[in-house]
Amino acid sequence: MKNVSRWPKKPVSWGDKDTLYISVPFTWNMPAIINQLQSRLYPWAKTVIGGPGAYLFVKAYPDLLKGLPVEIRDSYPVHPRVGGYAV
Repeated sequence: MKNVSRWPKKPVSWGDKDTLYISVPFTWNMPAIINQLQSRLYPWAKTVIGGPGAYLFVKAYPDLLKGLPVEIRDSYPVHPRVGGYAV
């Protein structure tokens, strides 16, 4: 498969129209993402976060994302540039 890179072992983000998608592999990635969401550093109308790190983090700390413009999903389509390694 051409133009497919190796999994970077860190959050991967991509935009589609007015939505930013962030795939979070590890729970320890979430504090930095939350800080960016709180600072409104993302110029997207909507942010969708998923992946095992996000899913487990939200289960452990459900209140930390309250009031932020974010939708949490436990899965969504894999980003094509990282092959089948991202969720």
